[in-house]
Amino acid sequence: MPKGVQYNFNYALSMLEDGEWGIFMSDDYTESRRLVDGKFEKCKLSYVLKELERVVNKVDKSGVQLVGMNAVGNPFYARKKYSKYGLIDTRCFAVKKNKFQWDESISTIVDYYATAYHLKHYGGNLIINHCFADFVRYSKKGIGTFDERMEQKIKDCRALVRMFPENVVYRTKPNHPPLSHIVVKR
Repeated sequence: MPKGVQYNFNYALSMLEDGEWGIFMSDDYTESRRLVDGKFEKCKLSYVLKELERVVNKVDKSGVQLVGMNAVGNPFYARKKYSKYGLIDTRCFAVKKNKFQWDESISTIVDYYATAYHLKHYGGNLIINHCFADFVRYSKKGIGTFDERMEQKIKDCRALVRMFPENVVYRTKPNHPPLSHIVVKR
């Protein structure tokens, strides 16, 4: 049985018209936050979704094809309201239908795949740094806990480094096995 959200994403993309934007959101939402006076504070999900929609409407003609939130919620990275390079968190994001399809062999780090693909093919993405939605991570009901998904994640990392050598590199991460963590670079 195939496992991973990439199948759902591809199905949803197939329902869009070419050039149409779709907003995607994971079903395991926990809370939203926005930057206020240098700190992230709780906010309503509607704030985050309205901001995502507002930004999509602004950048639609600019060539950007992928818009999302920062993946970490660290105020350090939110010094700029927006950025063009870095990881798009694909638990709440917008994508414009084009030739892009999720690679169905990548199941544990689909956000890295979408980010690197759009960087390579469109020159950048738009990351909203001043707000984000958070979600349950590494649950048993999804694609597994941290340990359960690790073998596949190492395979996914290897595949992405091969597919996007200009934009994806290995990084050592504390408490992670070797070759199990990557970062997106310009």
